[in-house]
Amino acid sequence: MIEDSRPSRFDVAGKFGREKMFRIAEARRVVDGDTLLPMMNDGRLQGIQADLIQDPDDKKDGEEWINGCRITGTGRVLEFGIKREGYIGTVPHRRIQAANAIHYGFFGDRYAADQVRGISPLTAALDPLRDLKDAVTLAQARAKVAQIFALALTRDAVDPLDGDDDDETEDGQHGLNVNFTDPQILDLDPGQKAEFLESRTPSTEFQAFTVLVIQLALKALDIPYSLFDGSASTFYGGRAEWLHYVAACKDKRNDQLEMRRQFTVWKLRQWIRDGRLVLPRGWMVGDIEFDWIPTSTNAWWDKSKETKGHTAAIAAGLDTPQRVCAELGLVFNDNIDAIAEAVEYAKSKGVQLPYAPIT
Repeated sequence: MIEDSRPSRFDVAGKFGREKMFRIAEARRVVDGDTLLPMMNDGRLQGIQADLIQDPDDKKDGEEWINGCRITGTGRVLEFGIKREGYIGTVPHRRIQAANAIHYGFFGDRYAADQVRGISPLTAALDPLRDLKDAVTLAQARAKVAQIFALALTRDAVDPLDGDDDDETEDGQHGLNVNFTDPQILDLDPGQKAEFLESRTPSTEFQAFTVLVIQLALKALDIPYSLFDGSASTFYGGRAEWLHYVAACKDKRNDQLEMRRQFTVWKLRQWIRDGRLVLPRGWMVGDIEFDWIPTSTNAWWDKSKETKGHTAAIAAGLDTPQRVCAELGLVFNDNIDAIAEAVEYAKSKGVQLPYAPIT
C-alpha cells in the first residue's frame, strides 16, 4: 500500500500522493459539493472537479441524465458524463461507469432520487459572505477618504474667512496654509486650534458584524471560532470546543472511511489480479480485514493527566488500549512490536529499561 501511495503510482498526472489526493478531494467537496475519482485500470486514480461533470452531447433515447449523471428511476447513478477544458470552454470527453469511480461529496440532505449531485455546506453562508465582502470594500473606501482630511483648523472668531479682518498673505491666500511634506510649526492666534481628524473607521459595530459573519461561515463547517481566533477563548474553553468539533467531524470522517474502503477493496482486487497478493485457499476479498486509522485525531493537551486518565479507564474496563491508540493516531500492535524490539536491543546491550527489567 505504501508503494502504491506514491505520486507516480497513485495519480495519473504523477503530482499527488494518496493522502494529498484524498485531502484535495475533501477540499473540493467542501467548495464544489462533490468530486469524482475514476479508478483507472493501471491502478491509479484521476481527480475530476465538479464543473467538468456534465451531460454528454450524445445522449441516447431512453437515457435520463441529471447534472452529468445518468440515473435509474430510483436515483442510482449508472455513469458520469465527463468533459475536459478546451481553448474555448469545455468539450466532450468520455463516459465513466459509476462502478469504476468514487463519487465523493455531501449527499446527506436529501434522498437519492431528489439529490444526484453533492451540495456544499458553505451554501448557507454564501449570502452573508457576499454582504461582508461588499461591506469591507465600502469600509476600505471610507477609511481612504478619511485619510485625505488630515488636519482641521478652527477659530473662535465670528467673522467669515473672507472678511476684511482676515490675515492674508501677499498673494491673497490666508496665512494658515500647512504643507505636511516638511516638519511644520503652527503659529496660531488666540482662539485658534489645530487638531487631527479621526474617523474611527472601521467602527466597533462593523467589526462586531464582521466577526458574526465569520462565525456563521465557520459554523457551516462545524469549525469553532476559537480555531480562527485563539484569543476568543480560554484554554479550557478551547479544549471543550475542540472536543465538540471532533464529535461533529464523526459524520464527515465516516465519509472519508467509506471512500478509503472503496479504494482499498479496488486495490486488493488489482493486487490479486496482478499476482501481487495471493490469498489462502477459499478466501475472498471480503474475508480480508483492514482498518483505516487517522494519523492524528486528538492532540495532547496535558500528557501526564491524560495518560493517567487513559490508564484508569482501561483498568476500569471502560476503554481499551487499541481504542486509546487509535484516538491518538497510533496502532497498538505496532507499539507492542516496537517496544519488544527495544527490549531485545536493550537486553543485548545490557541496558535495563524502567518498564521492562531484564530477567
